[in-house]
Amino acid sequence: MWPPVPAWDSGATTRALVEEACQAIAAGEFEGALSLLGKDHGLELVRQWWRAGCLTQTELRDIIAQAWVTAEPDDTQPTWIALWQEAAKGAGTIVDGKALPNRDPLVVFRGQARDAKYGCAWTLDRRTARFFAARSRRPPGAIAIGTVHRRHVLAYLTERDEAEVIVAPRNIRHCGWVDIRLDREPSTKSQVSVDD
Repeated sequence: MWPPVPAWDSGATTRALVEEACQAIAAGEFEGALSLLGKDHGLELVRQWWRAGCLTQTELRDIIAQAWVTAEPDDTQPTWIALWQEAAKGAGTIVDGKALPNRDPLVVFRGQARDAKYGCAWTLDRRTARFFAARSRRPPGAIAIGTVHRRHVLAYLTERDEAEVIVAPRNIRHCGWVDIRLDREPSTKSQVSVDD
């Protein structure tokens, strides 16, 4: 069977949807395949198809951004960082809309609990980081601030208006934290740049 049925398969209905999604993928209709599978399974299916050799690198690049923005993956997992690295290999930064701002280094933000492990999803927008810090499961949330060189950015995703930057955490130079209770960001989106 091409591609393989995912491990989360739970019955005939799921198998039928996977078969329909497989047909859509074979026809190059990635968007249709993801809409059939839903946000909870699309990214995992992309990963499994890639591991099984069912997608070319070009196909992986074409589908990963869409699968990512429709999912809520644990971005601290090395599995997802590795998948992004494979997708970007030899192609440069993957973008789903607007071009990555032309400055180097980039100031990036991440909303999370201070004691949480860094993941690969950061943002150029401080307000977006503040939103995620407020959602932190372990309050109080905070905004991590760092810099990253453009050459290390695997993807720049703007479809959800989050100015999301995908980067391996080891490539972030941590600059500090802002407690969201003290953060008084202006109401307009701000993007900050610093000199290295």
